[in-house]
Amino acid sequence: MRLVTKKFDNDSLELIKKIAIGYISLLPNIPFKAYGANFIWLIKANANESIPSIHVKINEFDGVGDVLAGHELSYGCIIKAKRSPYLLKLILEPMERNSLSINFNYHHEIEKEKDRLVGYIENYINLLSYSQNIVDSITKGR
Repeated sequence: MRLVTKKFDNDSLELIKKIAIGYISLLPNIPFKAYGANFIWLIKANANESIPSIHVKINEFDGVGDVLAGHELSYGCIIKAKRSPYLLKLILEPMERNSLSINFNYHHEIEKEKDRLVGYIENYINLLSYSQNIVDSITKGR
């Protein structure tokens, strides 16, 4: 099941939470294996601004541009951060027209913790707020 909102006002967020919890309550015999909370920001830079720069260094080698000479390069990254009870996959991807996609996926394994699923869903607004703080930190000073 996927629930999506394009508005981030409190009423819309609470409604998403209510629908998800209601779905679980109506179908208690459905075996859930995982729960994911996903949030995406698209950061668009104005004409006189630039998106946050991302640099790539693999071990001590930072000459990726030298290896790919003659190519127009733009850098992104995937960061995996584990904190109980989730694994966060954070993807920063440069897009066309001087913009940056910042994608958060909070993956919760619930196969043996089904009783905690409602708690994870109730916490998704906190994860959204945490994600917003990360976006603010990444884009600060651009």
